Amino acid sequence: MMEACRSRAMARSSSWVLPTLVLLAAQVFGLGLAVPARAEEPDYPSQELLRQLQLDTIGCGRDNSAAVCAQARATADPLLDHPRLSGNCKDALWQIGQEARVVPENSFQRRESLTGVANDVVRFCRQLSQPLRQASPSAPSGNPRSGFGLVPGS
Repeated sequence: MMEACRSRAMARSSSWVLPTLVLLAAQVFGLGLAVPARAEEPDYPSQELLRQLQLDTIGCGRDNSAAVCAQARATADPLLDHPRLSGNCKDALWQIGQEARVVPENSFQRRESLTGVANDVVRFCRQLSQPLRQASPSAPSGNPRSGFGLVPGS
């Protein structure tokens, strides 16, 4: 009787042992499950790219030509998938994709709408703050100052 209880307890407790050993062996031999590495987030679009998109969008509203409108849409489309851009920026990019098309009548309202969206792109899509830079080790340390430095000579 005691032997039967002991073997059932061993069977219950050893049900997790084999899978654990298999995972450990796989990790030791480099056969571990592929854990996706976190990819680096892409940089913000450059000011030059945003400025060119602004000029293309304004040009589309002004000239109403297929080439300029297609260029504005082609520049705005990949930026919609950018993970670091804000919702306001993506709304402006989406609006460029919808409105930057050749139309039979190029009205004042259309031109003003495209000009406003072009300005929104530059305003909403730019990087608001610069990333922190690491201090170089060769930089002079100078004299460390105590306090906040509000009073001269203190």
